[in-house]
Amino acid sequence: MQNIINIKKLNILKENKCIIITTLRNKNYFKPKLHSDIKIIISSNIVDFNLINKVYKNLSSVIDNYDYIFCIGSGRIIDLAKIIKFKLLEHNKKIKLCTIPSLLGTGAESSNSAVYYKNKSKQTISNSKCSSDFIYYDETLYDFNSSAAKISMLDCFCQSIESIWSKKSNKISITKAYLSLDLSYKNLSEKRTNLFKNSAKASYSIGLAMNITRTTGPHALSYYLTIFNNIPHGQAVTILMIAFLKKHFIERSDNIKKDKELLILKALKIKKINELYFLLIKILIKFDLYKKVNLSNEEIQKSISFINSDRLANHPFTLNKKTIKEIYSEI
Repeated sequence: MQNIINIKKLNILKENKCIIITTLRNKNYFKPKLHSDIKIIISSNIVDFNLINKVYKNLSSVIDNYDYIFCIGSGRIIDLAKIIKFKLLEHNKKIKLCTIPSLLGTGAESSNSAVYYKNKSKQTISNSKCSSDFIYYDETLYDFNSSAAKISMLDCFCQSIESIWSKKSNKISITKAYLSLDLSYKNLSEKRTNLFKNSAKASYSIGLAMNITRTTGPHALSYYLTIFNNIPHGQAVTILMIAFLKKHFIERSDNIKKDKELLILKALKIKKINELYFLLIKILIKFDLYKKVNLSNEEIQKSISFINSDRLANHPFTLNKKTIKEIYSEI
């Protein structure tokens, strides 16, 4: 069971030796909070297989002298820390993980899965040993007007919709995803209030929902755009969500169960699913994130071979090669 710790309880880290995995460059951030540490600064954009092995080799010989992995960073850095914790526990090394997300919306801090890449192919570990033991949300880390923050909240918004319509959804996951959808939408709308509180709750909730449902088509197709077209993950997912809405939910409304569609509409206070299509375009334009990708036929063929089939299995309707080509052609 994860614990959401406040600043006072963060004192536990002063009383224990901690290893730090982070991208944070401000070294003074750690001094008042920690007893001692090994700082591992990660600068690459992708958590790859070689990086995991390098970090694990660095830590495995000294880990017995430490009590915590203390991770601060975006979703990819949290994923790295979760995989390292998983590998250490698999080799009977006892360690606890405390995560402090520097972006809110991925849900990485509360999910029990972690992503990495091997030969540019996306791999996922899903296991309770990947879970954070403690989570701390530090408001001083966030710039809610940054593009990164907005893109991360778009990721949260899209994950919430995908979780609701996923084949694996149940009452528990839908409750979590509905809350996340409501709060992430508030943070993307015209009247953005209570940004920190809403973002933290949305991010935490979607991580828990994703433990049950995982993602679906828009996420499965998005990784090619991020790796090969350098489009930030949350932006890529949103672009594909728009394409899915146009081609396979507006034109073919029977592709999503009516009760799930009504939940999405209720959370967003809209009457028809085509309003969601225009709403997402409006948000992307507002944040200067709207773009046409225009993949060539060769790129589309390459992207199909890159897709994680496990994510496609969660989608509410079958996605064959023809369907996927239609979606990629639409962006």
